Amino acid sequence: MKQVFAKKGRVQVEEVTVPVCGDNEVKVKVLYSVISSGTELNTVKKLKQPLYQTALEKKELVKSVIIKAKKEGYFKTYNYVKQMLNNWWRLGYSCSGKVMEVGKNVREFSVNDDVACGGQNYASHAEIVCVPKNLVVKIPKNVSLKEASLTTIGSIAIQSVRRLNPSFGEIIVVYGLGLLGQIVCQILSAIGCQVIGIDINEKRAKKAKVHRFFTTDFVKNAIHFTKGIGVDGVIISAATDNKDIINNSMEMCRKKGRVVLLGKVPITINREVMYKKELDFLISTSYGPGRYDKDYEEKGQDYPLGYVRWTENRNMQEFLRLLAERKISVEELIEKEFSIDEAEEAYLTLSKANPVPLIVLLSYPQELNKEEPLRLVTSNKKIVGKINVGLIGAGNFAKGTHLVNVKKIDDFNLKAIVTKNPGSAKNLALLNGAEYCSADYTEVLNDKDIHLVVISTRHNLHAKIAIEALKKGKQVFVEKPMGITREECRSILNTLKGKGLVYSVGFNRNYAPLTQQVKSFFETRDYPLIINYRVNTKPTGREDWVNDPEEGGGRIIGEMCHMFSFFNYIIGTRFSEINAYKINSDGRVIDSNNAAVTIKYGDGSVATLVYTDYANDTLSKERIEIFGGGNVAVLDDFEQLFINGKKSSIKQDKGHYAELVELLKKLRGEKSELIDANKAYESMEICFRVEEILNGNFNVKN
Repeated sequence: MKQVFAKKGRVQVEEVTVPVCGDNEVKVKVLYSVISSGTELNTVKKLKQPLYQTALEKKELVKSVIIKAKKEGYFKTYNYVKQMLNNWWRLGYSCSGKVMEVGKNVREFSVNDDVACGGQNYASHAEIVCVPKNLVVKIPKNVSLKEASLTTIGSIAIQSVRRLNPSFGEIIVVYGLGLLGQIVCQILSAIGCQVIGIDINEKRAKKAKVHRFFTTDFVKNAIHFTKGIGVDGVIISAATDNKDIINNSMEMCRKKGRVVLLGKVPITINREVMYKKELDFLISTSYGPGRYDKDYEEKGQDYPLGYVRWTENRNMQEFLRLLAERKISVEELIEKEFSIDEAEEAYLTLSKANPVPLIVLLSYPQELNKEEPLRLVTSNKKIVGKINVGLIGAGNFAKGTHLVNVKKIDDFNLKAIVTKNPGSAKNLALLNGAEYCSADYTEVLNDKDIHLVVISTRHNLHAKIAIEALKKGKQVFVEKPMGITREECRSILNTLKGKGLVYSVGFNRNYAPLTQQVKSFFETRDYPLIINYRVNTKPTGREDWVNDPEEGGGRIIGEMCHMFSFFNYIIGTRFSEINAYKINSDGRVIDSNNAAVTIKYGDGSVATLVYTDYANDTLSKERIEIFGGGNVAVLDDFEQLFINGKKSSIKQDKGHYAELVELLKKLRGEKSELIDANKAYESMEICFRVEEILNGNFNVKN
């Protein structure tokens, strides 16, 4: 299928594979999509600007890159930045079309329904999109697909009006008469407000459906129109660097007036004016309640109507109702239309036009020309005699680590890349020389020529895909964790029985060069050890997928498993007793992400993990202290090691490359230190017991 991307400041149409419909998603054949002259043109412009200019605008990002370079080396960091700069950015967020397929949890839609869709990275400029159900609405019979393609933009306009909360007869100013401003004017008129339009462009001002418009002397004219009282409210829909707009808006308001910021302008407020008039200043965020809430948008969990009357989905429905009842009209705002094949020309036209057309549509073929393949060939190379690798899941970690390391090992041939975003899959396949790409991981599992499957998806898919791969006779390397439930992990062990397949989990710290020095030093000991492992990590919010118990499993399972695997590896015997405590922060942070875990082992050793995201980065992320037999070893961030005062220093190396080397040895049938499924399960079992203890079952023994 065809899809539009921004690539290094250029807009291009690419042939990519069809996306896979998720359980909570609706698969849609797109017929029309709207080009946002503001948001999208700005994205393309930002990608085109020199790197130094981006650096000046995003100082925190530059700081994080410098820290990464110091820790991991400049060459690795350069490759990481290069990968990011080579990204293909999906464009579009408002479209309409026909339903092709619905996910297993979707009951609201049927095949062939006419629907409008919204959402960045979902309702893209593409022939086929997969959109979460709460970002999809049915189109009434008397609304055209062209009109309905503006539903996302319409819901943004509606939300700004809801934030203003106008009443019948009030005088409202709409400051900025671009597309959003034009729609806001119509909505306000439909509910009985007197609307004043403000814009420096007379052509746009004349086009707006308002009672009066002004192109100069905005404050003076608005106050004069109200006979000196001042307007009841202002919705700012402009996008400009003009610092006067908010203060102008407050100047023209009456006492107790309201100002809503919908557009993007500098927020420099004159406190004196705001204070004397006791004005309300509000922000309108996108489509409405539910926006940026993963549970609502991705999982399809609606808010109860009795408590949240207007969600983003209900705002989308309301916009379509207004169109159906002809309370508002958008057809006359559509100024240009291009086919999907002409997308590059469409963006060039927009970038050069003055003024920019209010609405530019992309149209798509009514029917797909052929059956869309689930894989796309990206290289005609045919390599024999190597271990063919299929990578499933290509997020930032996989891109910056696994892809780099697989390519370093000559015995591996990267045959396929699979990731949910078809554009990212193709881009990475081309950059890394893979033979083909897909958005459907079953393509890799069904490929008889692929020997090794590397799984680097989100945590909830690790066990599912691993089990399916093992049943297909594939060797499997999966990123940590092994699974997010005890049952998942045990299912993997059961699946492996009698198959003779290689399976390993990415507990990479065990393979780190400095870890190997520690292991070698204590290898022949006849005394117990005391290990203190402190992790000072970056905080993540409750909305982060890692902390989602259904998707990431939480940090005990998704991150602390690394540390428990390290304990098991260094000590070399099975745990016998576990104690764990978490803080009580009264909701300031996720308490279980701030815990102390003590583990007693069969040989008398004791290991303690202190894990926190409640500090700051003035300390290193990981520090390990090991005591025993009169010896002291201190490992700091896997870049410095002191054993009895003797220092070893390297560029930070957490063992990611070395674990793939050990994997290769195992695949060849050579002696290998690879962590097998049983060892991986022992580490995961500690995770599950720690969770049980923190939930109230104290001092759970082996």
